[in-house]
Amino acid sequence: MHHAHGDDAYRQAHPVRLDFSSNVWPTPAVATQTALQAHLAAELTRIDHYPEAMAETFTAELAAQLAVPAEAVWVCNGAADAIDRIALIWRERPAAIGRPTFAEYAEAARRHGQVVMDAGDGDAPDATPGALVWWCNPNNPTGTVTPRDEVLARVDAAPDGLFVVDQAYADFAAEPAVSAADAVVRPNLLLVRSMTKLHALPGLRLGYVVGAPVLVERLRERAVPWAVNRLALAAGRFLLGRSGPSADEMAQRRREARTLAGVLAQVRGITVRPSGTHYFLWRNNKAPAARLKADLVREHGILIRDAGNFDGLDAHWARVAARGEDDDQTLVEAVWRWML
Repeated sequence: MHHAHGDDAYRQAHPVRLDFSSNVWPTPAVATQTALQAHLAAELTRIDHYPEAMAETFTAELAAQLAVPAEAVWVCNGAADAIDRIALIWRERPAAIGRPTFAEYAEAARRHGQVVMDAGDGDAPDATPGALVWWCNPNNPTGTVTPRDEVLARVDAAPDGLFVVDQAYADFAAEPAVSAADAVVRPNLLLVRSMTKLHALPGLRLGYVVGAPVLVERLRERAVPWAVNRLALAAGRFLLGRSGPSADEMAQRRREARTLAGVLAQVRGITVRPSGTHYFLWRNNKAPAARLKADLVREHGILIRDAGNFDGLDAHWARVAARGEDDDQTLVEAVWRWML
């Protein structure tokens, strides 16, 4: 198993004060965070009991919010749990995975003995006949967003494939995403969603899968009882009634990301890839991103994502997520001095 990822401040020899490496929302609402912490503090008195074996109550409430049957929703211990379970259950299919994209798809496929096939561009992977097609949309690490109608057209054009569309970062894009209602009526589509990115709570590990009940039932049959702990379930139920960042806040963060990308692109020796989200890829021609990452942490307390371990990218690529005008300017100044 690989351990290269963002938000790895615990692995650094120097303290991190600005984390650009994680794609979760960087400035969660203080009121929501405070209220959630109080809610979970009360829930601590109940951890002497098991959680619901299959997260039945939260599943029903989530399904009602999504306006789909409860049988079409499977709640899991984070999106990584869903990815692993899907790879296990449909391991007889080859895994079609484009490049670059989230490494967990290939990791899970190999863990369960699947044949891994090159599906071309990770932003829009090819639909190999009969394959389990992994599609991260918006893609991680590129931030590329494929419109809903285009995704559904490709799914409908390949009925013998099984598409797994990972929507962990869909809330951060301006484009409307494929909906739960779109998924439940299609026999070859599963949506993987995260409950924690929008509210900056990835440590809780809570996600879910939506799809036709006949597909979701296969996941539920192979699920591990009590896989989602009481605190995560309590947080999930609490967050169902809370909105995340507003559309205006989302749009502002995307604008800040475009500004940050544009300023970095003006630095001699840096190339930037366009993105439809608040995170993006960029490449420097001076040294591997691992060295840049280490230098930024040591000299400035700034953490970026070394993207050189993504299949299809060389060692000079990095990924950052915009944090706001002041923090972004701090990053630009540090990178500019490093590139001299």
